[in-house]
Amino acid sequence: MGVMPEIPNIVIVFEHVNTSLYDLLHVKKTVVDLSPKQRIKIARDCALAYMYMHALEIVHRDIKSHNVLIDQNLNVKVCDFGLAKFKADLGKGSMQFAGTPTYMAPELFQKRQYDEKVDIFAYGTLLYECVVREVAFDGLEAADIGAKVVKGELLRIPYGTDARLG
Repeated sequence: MGVMPEIPNIVIVFEHVNTSLYDLLHVKKTVVDLSPKQRIKIARDCALAYMYMHALEIVHRDIKSHNVLIDQNLNVKVCDFGLAKFKADLGKGSMQFAGTPTYMAPELFQKRQYDEKVDIFAYGTLLYECVVREVAFDGLEAADIGAKVVKGELLRIPYGTDARLG
């Protein structure tokens, strides 16, 4: 709805949206039985938003279901740009290896140079969450998640998952 483009504190103002993808998938009071078609629409809309950001050379760095707001028509609103950086600024300043552990790419855990592909990794984890309705590596400590991710341990889609989502 608006923007205040004063660097370094760029502010984007959205309309009020009272639920997130996380809430729709996990919080008992708001859980909605989203059809495969609805989940695919949400996932596609997220992908389009992230592709647009990457075309502008912006790396979100904190993609997760909490940061995907959903309105009453299942329209996606990406939020929380607190860790976002321009691609040219990656590797500069503080908080270089920040994020939410369950969505973090191996290079972040290893404190190696990275690019916008960390968002793609996080998006893949978000897709997994949409399909199985579970947060990847839920309940594990950050170090344990990091060990699994760095080792390349794959997330398994449970048997019986709707084939349209797999």
